[in-house]
Amino acid sequence: MSTERLIVAKIGGESQETSEGFRAGMVYVSGSDIDILVPSAIGGTPKVTHLLVACCTPFWGEDHPYHEIYRKVRETYPTIGRIFTEIRRMYTSMGGALGYYGLGRELDEVERIINTVSKLDSESEISKYGQMIVSRGEWLSGHMWAELLGWEFVDPTEMILLRENGQIDQRSYGSIRKRLKSRVKVVVPGFFGRDRDGAVKLLPTNGSDLTAAYIAYGINASEYQNLKGVDGVFSADPKILEKFGRSPILIPKMTYGEYDELAYGGFRVLHPDVTAPLAAAGINLRVLNPVTLQSEPDYKGSLIVASRNVRPDEDVIGIAGMNGFAALKISKRGMEYDKGIVRRILQIIERDGVSISHSPTELNSITVLFTENQLLGNRKVKIMEEIERQIRPTEMRLDSVGVLSAVGLGIKGHRTRVSRILFAALDEAGIEQLGGMQGYDGISETYIFNSCELDKAISVAHKALIEDRKPSA
Repeated sequence: MSTERLIVAKIGGESQETSEGFRAGMVYVSGSDIDILVPSAIGGTPKVTHLLVACCTPFWGEDHPYHEIYRKVRETYPTIGRIFTEIRRMYTSMGGALGYYGLGRELDEVERIINTVSKLDSESEISKYGQMIVSRGEWLSGHMWAELLGWEFVDPTEMILLRENGQIDQRSYGSIRKRLKSRVKVVVPGFFGRDRDGAVKLLPTNGSDLTAAYIAYGINASEYQNLKGVDGVFSADPKILEKFGRSPILIPKMTYGEYDELAYGGFRVLHPDVTAPLAAAGINLRVLNPVTLQSEPDYKGSLIVASRNVRPDEDVIGIAGMNGFAALKISKRGMEYDKGIVRRILQIIERDGVSISHSPTELNSITVLFTENQLLGNRKVKIMEEIERQIRPTEMRLDSVGVLSAVGLGIKGHRTRVSRILFAALDEAGIEQLGGMQGYDGISETYIFNSCELDKAISVAHKALIEDRKPSA
């Protein structure tokens, strides 16, 4: 393996859903400088991982997060035999389309494990083997990729140790360096590692992305490529703009800070747990679509870096927006003289386990924003009753709102211009913004809208700040 330029790539299930997508990925990976490939399970409907979940979920109880997946799969595939027949069909069909027929031994091994678990009586043993079963989709894909590319297969349990909460044990990075430092071309399946007893343990959601990020951090890679079914990070959600006859622009380059702002505002390509170790180590992240590479040789996807230069005429690079926020406005006359009132309000909300997103203030009021899905059960009533008891506000109301963020490093020097252009466009479109927030030296401007107007506001903002933007004076 080269010590000058190390590249780790993760290929997602959506890029392996069809033989055409799989083949496009193979063409790109085999002809690139990629050193380590981390595959997810192959794509399809239903997902392979969901089928594997349905082989063992009954033993994990109805309150387990996988139970709903189990229920839906079992409606179509009522027995373990039928489930595994479908899994075998998916892999042999994909392999056959690619001219590969050598996965029989691995499929037999997975079937043997599933049949063994189905006969167990001990709940602890079933739970232990259940995680191994769910991980076998990535394991099978890893073997297929290794054989097709002629690369070495390395099992992640040899180097990735996971704590009880599913987070990586820091000692794993030394194991990763030791195991991979002399390897030339390697395939490591994603989504799982081992626990301290040596048993297979699953990573949280986005597990294959995490596996690749951990490996990239461990070997100090220069680049982590995420091969997906999307072309990269866009200037706005394509589905929203499409409703208004508009198209987004692919953002060729952005910083991790800009990406985080866009992701928080609803346009998330990768989970924050994936980008955090990469940003900390200064590892570049590139999002690519292998299928697009086949038809557009000059296409390079989106590159996310630690820092970049900003053009003099540049301000906003992306518009992100997300509904599903609750805005709790608390007003009280004389609030500015009530020492510690903001702290007390926030503590009441946080004590109930609610994570606060924003808290813009006015002279005699504060509006606290948080995602609505946190208001489960009687939590909303409890919070409002406690605020009423402790704060005695003159007015309190809870509204459902959407949040829009205009993002870009160039905003720092052009805030007045950005606000002027956006407000004029919103006024012309008849859209009223309910409030706004900005950091002292931030890279984003955030605005609050009625939920029913958010999509239109995103379209208007995109046209005014990105499609029609002109160089600054």
